[in-house]
Amino acid sequence: MKIHFVPKRFLDTETTENNGGAATENNGTTETIEGQVQEVAAPVISDDDLKSYGFDSKEALAKFIKEKREESISPEEKKAKEDLEKANFLKYSTENKLLNVDEYNQYETLKSRDDRDLVFENFLASYKEEHPEITDPKELQEAAEEDFNFEYKLNSTNEATKARAQKKLARDAKELRTPVESKVLTAQEKFKKDTAEYNTIKEVYPKFEKFVDAAIVKNAPDKKVVTQVKIGDADVNIEVALTKEDRDAIAKAFKTPKTFQLFNDGKPEEVQAALDKKIDGWILLNKKNEIFSQAVNIAKGIGTKEGSTVGANNPFPLQQGAVPKKTGEESLEESNNRMAQTTQKYRNR
Repeated sequence: MKIHFVPKRFLDTETTENNGGAATENNGTTETIEGQVQEVAAPVISDDDLKSYGFDSKEALAKFIKEKREESISPEEKKAKEDLEKANFLKYSTENKLLNVDEYNQYETLKSRDDRDLVFENFLASYKEEHPEITDPKELQEAAEEDFNFEYKLNSTNEATKARAQKKLARDAKELRTPVESKVLTAQEKFKKDTAEYNTIKEVYPKFEKFVDAAIVKNAPDKKVVTQVKIGDADVNIEVALTKEDRDAIAKAFKTPKTFQLFNDGKPEEVQAALDKKIDGWILLNKKNEIFSQAVNIAKGIGTKEGSTVGANNPFPLQQGAVPKKTGEESLEESNNRMAQTTQKYRNR
């Protein structure tokens, strides 16, 4: 599995959070929105340095260092490490029903056997079945050896014939090993891949959690203005309260494998934009009753205030012309005046 490295500025959310804003890069320095400047650490080794040492990439250098470290490991430590890896592999293969211990032992036996011994053993078993009349083990062994040498011509003095015999022997030995060898190699490949993914997750996931937590702090403070409503000529903010429980629910909703994969693939802008949008969406969805209630209460408050002064301070014709309205739509002032007029009619009766 190829591991993608995420830029440091993408992961370092503490600096941004503590300074109250995002950071921008400028000629080898990092400048926050308050104007504070922090030095960006230079690479430990440059690409030119790598080439001068004979490495075409950082990965090649890492591989070289790893090999040198392994060379310094004592035989006892190396054996203990191999035994642990083998135990983990067998546990993994058994749990995932890819391979059992007997099959792995058979694979190791076949791998250690000489081609000729392996093929002859199989040849001897077949020869015994075909010649039940030979009951003496020694006589059976000698007869089988004679027929085996005749078929494979390994003792031929002709170099071309002997080369063909060796090639045939290798092919037959491979055919005997392939069924169990293929099973083991498939299990090893899957084990290697899953182990690499596990190690990646173990290394990167804490950084991912920190990144999501920083996005939640940014987008879900204790008080958040979620929208504006226009009531008359006024733009009124609708604000909701967010609790620790809300932030925990947001974290649970967005610390997902899909978001982690984007983060691990090194796409910070996509993750940041997606989180900003999704957190806002979560708040609107889960706080909709509170938002609606606030909007209604604000509208009622403004309506009551305006309605209490319309009749006293302004003649009806002026009020009628003062507030633009859509065709067929009754304004708030008209509604208040109509109700006042109706009330007055009933009082004069």
